[in-house]
Amino acid sequence: MVYTPHEPVKAEKLINTYVGLLPQYTLLPNLFIKEGIANYADAKDDTISFKVEGRLPARRYAFRNNRSAEIVFDQYKERKVSVTLSDHIYSAVEITDEQVDFDGTNPNSLFPRQTSAVAEGINHLCSSVVEDAPYNFVIGGAEFNLRKSLLEARKVMNKLRVPGRRYAVVGSDFEQALLEDEKLSFANVVGDARAGQVLAEAQLGRLYGFDFLRDDTIDPETMYVFVDGAFVLANGAPTVPSSVGFGASAAYDGIAMTWLRQYDLRKVQDQSLVHTWAGTRYVKDVFLDWEDTPGIGGEVVGEYEHFARGIKVTLGGTSSAPSLTAGGGSPNAAQLAERALAADVGIDSTTIWQGA
Repeated sequence: MVYTPHEPVKAEKLINTYVGLLPQYTLLPNLFIKEGIANYADAKDDTISFKVEGRLPARRYAFRNNRSAEIVFDQYKERKVSVTLSDHIYSAVEITDEQVDFDGTNPNSLFPRQTSAVAEGINHLCSSVVEDAPYNFVIGGAEFNLRKSLLEARKVMNKLRVPGRRYAVVGSDFEQALLEDEKLSFANVVGDARAGQVLAEAQLGRLYGFDFLRDDTIDPETMYVFVDGAFVLANGAPTVPSSVGFGASAAYDGIAMTWLRQYDLRKVQDQSLVHTWAGTRYVKDVFLDWEDTPGIGGEVVGEYEHFARGIKVTLGGTSSAPSLTAGGGSPNAAQLAERALAADVGIDSTTIWQGA
């Protein structure tokens, strides 16, 4: 009889196969900037900083002037955004020998479900930072005129002049309202290969410069409009301990996790753990404002930082924006209001759009 050598299943092969299928469970992380955790080792308070490109103003020097004034030399400064690893997301199961021999259950069969559970946990973490971000502009009462509210959102984003691809992530009720509105017609969009299956399934289409997608982990009556650089996800796979005989780590498109298996002799059962480290953060900006100075004019880099990469739109409720008056907020709020002409924001139940 010919001897056939035993070929054990390799953890590396399995985890690479299933982690590659994770994008179908991670809509929001696909819209985030992704950062690895290599720089977290020995970092104070488990926090690292990554660079955000600085901004340089364009200035003017009067043509054929008398040269009594000097040109202005600007100093280029990059800003930093700090991200703290805040969550240890995991899925752990125990499988008894009876389950393996009589129920057809084993760690390999449950592993795909564990990876999807961890991926969904990452997505929930991302939805939390999207919902909790300090939105300076909220457009309320969109149910009275969805088209007007979408155009209002577009106008505010245009006036904020935040660069990047624009996404409109909607909850389930907001999606239903959009689909039932006969005034709206979404253009078909070819799915982004990096985003995978989930974007193709959740994408409503493109309208007014936004890619519309549905996410069921956010508030059902809300839409969050933001650019692709609005949020950061720091994620990494925990180290495989040397004492574990069956374990491996894998990453795909910025999502990483580790799989460990061991046998518990005391309870005669197998144990399987899939886990990952993760942290999220929103990104603030400074503005470039135009200043007309006689002889020497041009842009000026703003002093204050604002979260201006996203706005919030709700089916009900009322609108809000930073106040232009000194008594209505801090100087940075007033600067933000002036930039976006906050007085124009307001599609709610008190406006002429009600019942339109």
